Amino acid sequence: ASKNAIVEADMAKVAEAELTWNIAKLNLETTRKKCEAALASAKAKAKDAKSKATRTSELYDRKLASKEDLETAQTTAALAEAEVSNADAAIAELDQQKMMIGAKELEIKQMNAQLKQDQTNAKTAAQNVNYCKVTAPDATDPKDPPRWMVSSVGANLRPGALIQSGTGGFSGG
Repeated sequence: ASKNAIVEADMAKVAEAELTWNIAKLNLETTRKKCEAALASAKAKAKDAKSKATRTSELYDRKLASKEDLETAQTTAALAEAEVSNADAAIAELDQQKMMIGAKELEIKQMNAQLKQDQTNAKTAAQNVNYCKVTAPDATDPKDPPRWMVSSVGANLRPGALIQSGTGGFSGG
């Protein structure tokens, strides 16, 4: 029974790990799409901010814009470029998540190997139990009488009973 419990626990662990692995893959895909959209948006904003800063600089040179307007446009352009860099970094971080998903996949393979090993151990244990069974001959067929008789110590035995060696006064060797 404990071998079956181990196998069942292994199966549950594998199922949970596979579910977590699939969720992580979906999460990576969704996050990648969001990051790519954020990068595209940041690039568009940066391009617009840079154009405004260039126009404001030209207006400032012609004395048609204040120094404050120029500095605000330049600051906005610099912030927009920083957003592009942050969006690029966020996409680069997704490679780490991809590697973690790969590690989880290897963990699942290891769990499956452990499951197979435990299933084999359970089969071996069941075979070992079968090898240890000693049954008394069936005395109901008159054409094939038992070739030995059970003593009074074993009076509670019946045909097909399991006899364990070394317990209750029995000795099987």
